[in-house]
Amino acid sequence: LLLSLHSMDEELELGKTRDVFVSGSWRDDPETEAWLMNAVCQTAKKQGFRLIGDSPDQQGFDGGDRVKEIISSCGGVIAILPDRGGGKTSKYMIQELEIAKSLALPYVIIAEETVEVSEDLIQGAIATVRISKAKMEEKADLSKTFQPSLAELKEQWKNPPAPHFVFYGTDFNDEHKTRIQMVKRII
Repeated sequence: LLLSLHSMDEELELGKTRDVFVSGSWRDDPETEAWLMNAVCQTAKKQGFRLIGDSPDQQGFDGGDRVKEIISSCGGVIAILPDRGGGKTSKYMIQELEIAKSLALPYVIIAEETVEVSEDLIQGAIATVRISKAKMEEKADLSKTFQPSLAELKEQWKNPPAPHFVFYGTDFNDEHKTRIQMVKRII
């Protein structure tokens, strides 16, 4: 029953995960947005990060602190900024970067080369990696382009300012050891 709710990551080292908030596009159109997001996320996972993001069906920030609370439960941020026309990107992604900066979290910006990002956000970043539209359209292997910045993020990753916790109450009988370990990994 538990495994039907969520798969279990056998490689997960309990207590050693490095959660990072991923600010990026969930759009499938244009195809390059989803492709870049996937390429960066795959490279980040290989670096040992656990990727945290807002739900794709959320319509903005809803005026509360929901997004700030999610970001503050992470030790860093990766922002993947597509050009939505005229050098503009999603205002929500920019706000997520501003939240990361206000929380003093380390962050990396990976942006289409034409995206305008404020000098203040660029100066606060570990790195700003620019990707050309042509490289995105040809689906070139760009992992070597942003891998060094993600490795540096791993070095500068911080303990989250407001980590989230789950209380799990159970018995500790040896006969339930497998179940206990499974539940801990799923949580």
